[in-house]
Amino acid sequence: MTGLVMIIAMLIATVLQVYLPGHPMLGSARCPLLLAVVLYYALCRPREAMAVAACLCGVLLDTTSGIPLGFSCVCFLAIGVFASRCRSLVLVEAAITQAFFGATAAFLLHVIQFVFLRSTDMIAVSLGAGLLKATGAAVLGGLVTPLVFVLMRVVDASVGVVLRRNDVDERFGGDFGQSA
Repeated sequence: MTGLVMIIAMLIATVLQVYLPGHPMLGSARCPLLLAVVLYYALCRPREAMAVAACLCGVLLDTTSGIPLGFSCVCFLAIGVFASRCRSLVLVEAAITQAFFGATAAFLLHVIQFVFLRSTDMIAVSLGAGLLKATGAAVLGGLVTPLVFVLMRVVDASVGVVLRRNDVDERFGGDFGQSA
């Protein structure tokens, strides 16, 4: 069931990322929804699921954006590995943590893409325009990543991939997280 949820989430994220327009004030950056899906799997699911999500989301991003095939896959894997290694150090359930990871990862991804594409003469964009787009992507990443996490958790819980908090309380006979 995890694979089915992952594929549906990636397809929805791809369609939205392609068809939601970028705003000129944000450097025409698009919502980094595929990156948010990778971050969800990096912070909330096993590393194997993150690796699959990173590779598939990377291929989807590359095919829809004209970036050389495989480049985003490598970037998503690096971001996913770093995020999953930080999982034990942060409060994953906090929206501020999700927003921080989303903003930071989106900024780094766009800077790396800019440097790569500029160095290979695939784009002719000024440094200022590249930084504006990276900053816009960071803003959007900080906004959409917590939303993606909430939606993914609800879907995962509704299909039984992860347990809801009430199910855990009932199954183990405790009132975890509730005050007396």
